[in-house]
Amino acid sequence: MRENLPKILYYSCFIILINTYVKMYNSRRQHAWVRLSYKLVQSRYNLRLLYYVKKELGVGSVTKDNNKGQFFIRDRKHIENIILPIFDKYPLLTSKYFDYLRFKKALCILNNDNMSKEQKEKELFILKNSKKEDDYLSPRIVHGFGLTQKLDRIVLESIRLILHIPSPVKYKEMYNHYILDTTNSRSIENIIDYFQNTMKGVKSLEYRI
Repeated sequence: MRENLPKILYYSCFIILINTYVKMYNSRRQHAWVRLSYKLVQSRYNLRLLYYVKKELGVGSVTKDNNKGQFFIRDRKHIENIILPIFDKYPLLTSKYFDYLRFKKALCILNNDNMSKEQKEKELFILKNSKKEDDYLSPRIVHGFGLTQKLDRIVLESIRLILHIPSPVKYKEMYNHYILDTTNSRSIENIIDYFQNTMKGVKSLEYRI
């Protein structure tokens, strides 16, 4: 993957419609085989984006019909070396993350030279039939805590010490304020314990959520 690949490509790859999918078929002899494809779909008026993605990645093909255009990558080496690093660096935020993990695992099974054909078929069928829980959440979704101050940095520094937040207080020149924020799980637990049963009104509801 090109080192200078623009971030707009990364963002477009999971904000717009994504179809990363695994298709598994049975032949007449009941032997399973798998076709892995990465597909990015856009309305026909936005074909320019698909050609842009193709140009930047340097692989894949674009097809179109009367209503839509599709960018395809079917080569497993291209999927492994180009597509997977993008989604590993910028994980999907929805339940599509579960589908992505299945997609990635299927690729690992297919590329495993130590497994027999029968073993691969068995593992692929198990993978195909796996289902996500109704309350499944992408691990990319995390709790966060943040505070800002325009003048009194010392207030944020004190809060950082009291709540044992490892993140430093930062100055945001664009907004002309200081900010303290964290997604550290231990810090979030400290914050939950510290504010337990102390808030009233709408903030109390937001805290419980």
